[in-house]
Amino acid sequence: MELLRKNIHMDCIKNKTVIQTTIEDDVNISDAKPDVTSVLLEKGELVFDEIKVTQDHVLLRGKLQYAFLYSSVEGERQLYEMKGAIHFEEHVNMDGLRAGDDVTVSYVMEDLSVTLINSRKVSIRSLNSITLSACTIKDISVPIEIKDNNHLEYRHNRIETLELAVMKKDVFRMKDEIEIPKSLPNIQEIVWDQVSLNWIDFRMQDGKIGVQGEVNVFFLYEGVGDGGPLRYYENMHSFSSSIPCSEAKEGMIPLISHKVAGKEISVREDYDGEERIVGIDMNIDLDIKAYEEIKTGMISDIYGVSHDVLCTVSNVNFKNLVTRNTLKQRMVERMRVAGEDNRIMQILHSRGEVIVDEMEVVEDGIRVEGSVGVFILYISNDDNDAYHTIRGNIPFSYVIDAVGITPECSFDVVPSVEQINVMMVDSEQVDVKLVLSFLTTVFKYKEADVIEELDMKELDIKTVNELPGMVIYVVKEGDTLWQIGKKYYVPVERIKELNGLTTDEIMPGDKLLIVKEFV
Repeated sequence: MELLRKNIHMDCIKNKTVIQTTIEDDVNISDAKPDVTSVLLEKGELVFDEIKVTQDHVLLRGKLQYAFLYSSVEGERQLYEMKGAIHFEEHVNMDGLRAGDDVTVSYVMEDLSVTLINSRKVSIRSLNSITLSACTIKDISVPIEIKDNNHLEYRHNRIETLELAVMKKDVFRMKDEIEIPKSLPNIQEIVWDQVSLNWIDFRMQDGKIGVQGEVNVFFLYEGVGDGGPLRYYENMHSFSSSIPCSEAKEGMIPLISHKVAGKEISVREDYDGEERIVGIDMNIDLDIKAYEEIKTGMISDIYGVSHDVLCTVSNVNFKNLVTRNTLKQRMVERMRVAGEDNRIMQILHSRGEVIVDEMEVVEDGIRVEGSVGVFILYISNDDNDAYHTIRGNIPFSYVIDAVGITPECSFDVVPSVEQINVMMVDSEQVDVKLVLSFLTTVFKYKEADVIEELDMKELDIKTVNELPGMVIYVVKEGDTLWQIGKKYYVPVERIKELNGLTTDEIMPGDKLLIVKEFV
């Protein structure tokens, strides 16, 4: 007698923790640059140089790479960039980890501020939420048939679950070239750039993963022989490509997290030898998981006709998909300049950053609350101090539809600002129109007992003597043919045959003839 099994490849979270960390330092302005009048824009990202996993512990070493744009009344032009890095080290306790475990690290920069201390020094402070997740992979071996039955009765339960079909890390390299419009002068020097991934989407295809998305590209530059104000370029650029993946199949469910690991903007010559081409290179780290929906019949219970059968079982959580969709929320907010003297003449650039404060499961949905940080760079009517910013936070509260979700479900929500459009109302006010996107995946888990081993032994003489050779059994509420057959060591099909039943359906009060035929 042998149990025939099917292996189901599954993943589960071994440990997950979130830490809050602040990275800060005071930075002196380079001697080669003029004094700071005001800080206009800042950008930054965390780079993890080392992730060292030991027993119950993770060591993170890395750096905050920052850059900020500031105005000055002393230099040859009004705007300058400063960039640098602040190194950090974090120790995180995670119970159950062992050396060699794979830990995925992601972060959200909740706030980055550059504060003026004096004209030659600034304070840089970054508040970050870092998530560390350790995942384990295991094969669940479920019994599906019995070889050499040996007078055993067994029944199947239908199992529907997600099997982990793809698990790998990869890098997607997005490259693009931009030719500046003919109305703009050649590029002498790029003063500031802001290249951000607006959205990205993945589709599983046979032998590959399709990738498409948009990047927003903005840069300020000094024109060759221009001598006038700085020029600017801003546009949205779409991309579409694929990465090879031999295990991928059409119809698989992707769960792919991504983070921009590096980006570079460079000036190149066009066919005429003039510097009018801007190259965009962006590396996006991918943590790829893809699932395949499978359905199989699993042996859920066994009893013997001539033997006692003892089953050793283990409790398993089978993962199922509740929903996966992208929902959007539109928002409109009016914002105004900070002071009366800095009137708006022209808007140069705007961007938004989503910060989620709280997520909770509600009836058939997920409530997401947070804010969108909005940054607007504009030119004012003051020729001597022309560049200024409008900053503000727009709160939002949104319920993502997720029919069937319960508090026991796990979910993943990836928010982003899909569109931002800023229009002047007058010289003091602007209307900000936003489209927020929420990519949402919800999983539920269903518990089931999986038979691991069988132990068969002969019926003891007392049990044999106590079993009636024939009995009329009156069906009670909740009875099933399986339970009755198991009680009297009689095959279900034999009970149906003796009583002329064509289905397994029985009703309370029915009378069944049970005849024991000892094998």
